[in-house]
Amino acid sequence: MKKDKINKQEDPLKSKSANKFKFSLTLIAVVVITAVVLSPVINNKFVWDDAEYIVRNETLKKPLSEAIPFYFDTNYFVGNYHPLTMIGFLLEYKTANLNPALYHNTNLLIHLLNVSLAFIFAFLLSRRNIWIASTVALLFGIHPMHVESVAWISQFKDVLFGFFYLLGLVVYLIYLDRQNWHKWIFYLLCLILFVLSLLSKPAAVTFPLSLMVIDFYRERKFNIASVLEKIPFFVGSVVLGLITIKAQGSAVGNFEDYNLLERIMLSSYALFSYLINLFFPIHLSALHPFPFRTDGNFPWIYRIAPFGLIPLFYLLYRSSAIGRITLFGFLFFFFNIALVLQFVTVGNALYSERYTYIPYLGLYFSIAIIIDQLIKKYGTLLWVKPLVSACAVFILIAFSGISYSRTKVWKTDRSLWTDVSKKYPFCTIAHYNLGTYFFKEEKNDPQALISYNNAISV
Repeated sequence: MKKDKINKQEDPLKSKSANKFKFSLTLIAVVVITAVVLSPVINNKFVWDDAEYIVRNETLKKPLSEAIPFYFDTNYFVGNYHPLTMIGFLLEYKTANLNPALYHNTNLLIHLLNVSLAFIFAFLLSRRNIWIASTVALLFGIHPMHVESVAWISQFKDVLFGFFYLLGLVVYLIYLDRQNWHKWIFYLLCLILFVLSLLSKPAAVTFPLSLMVIDFYRERKFNIASVLEKIPFFVGSVVLGLITIKAQGSAVGNFEDYNLLERIMLSSYALFSYLINLFFPIHLSALHPFPFRTDGNFPWIYRIAPFGLIPLFYLLYRSSAIGRITLFGFLFFFFNIALVLQFVTVGNALYSERYTYIPYLGLYFSIAIIIDQLIKKYGTLLWVKPLVSACAVFILIAFSGISYSRTKVWKTDRSLWTDVSKKYPFCTIAHYNLGTYFFKEEKNDPQALISYNNAISV
């Protein structure tokens, strides 16, 4: 009898091996699905700012010994200080010159690595739940709002900073779980990865806030030690933040362009646009321009946007009484998106899809955790699991189809600006850039004239 009981016990070695196999197989499946959905990007050309970064960038012709110190000096490109990104472009240019295929393949490859890191991050944060990890990673990989970061060569900075950022978050979780002195090796590594992320794109200045939100989710004690360990991260953020303000000086609009109330309207509208597009990414565009005033007023949808903040914050307050998960997801999202909500206007876009690359990660995680908890609570009901499975398949197919289609929009300047002009007929930049494409690339003067006239009429 005792022998039979021993035989029925699960072999821990086999169980561990099975878990590793399940982990690896699930991760590979998520990466492959992402690669298939975004595969059309490898046939795309140079578009938009790619001309500034690569096609007309004479600094890429410099030898490595001259170019690398030049990029680390205070030399800005398209209003940004990101030396590691420029070195990446330099290496690509030395390898492929002006063949866009290599640049697109590099973006896609790093994005797939980021999908893997998102999987590991969610796996560790959820205490090794493979289902949650796969959900988060798949949403991160194929969400239509992320296509811009992968399909646009200029957004090499997005995927590169995202790589170091996500790897830094993974290392930080390992640091939190370690109890011996070796944990400080991971702390130092996390700090190094943060610096590398900063040097890839200034958006990484939010990294220390993400660490604090993780502490909140893990219910870590808020004490002097936890504050002191964040100081080097905040110092790095402040330093690069000041450099970025100087770099973007020409791109920052005058504060007088919009009064305080209008800025609240625009920021609120941008915030809700990001949240709505998380679930319904249907009005996608390479450029979402600022609205026109009519008789001195914005359209009604912008004027009512601030009032939406009241129920939003109330729901967050109520959910925080139940648990930390909803508040964690929103805080992670908000801290990473706050600087680009256009309270201080930078550039020509009210909101940009590429800005969601890291911020959405917190929302993905919250959604996955909530669904997992609901399944555990109501999973015994016969209709629950089939319903969840059907919804998951529908979202996978819908998001995959939209993303696959969006990759082709980014193929050429013609396809890109034609799409923007259809979504926003009153966008002057779209008509002007389309006219420039017809004039310079296709030598089609009549069509160029039509587009230029459209721009003038707007």
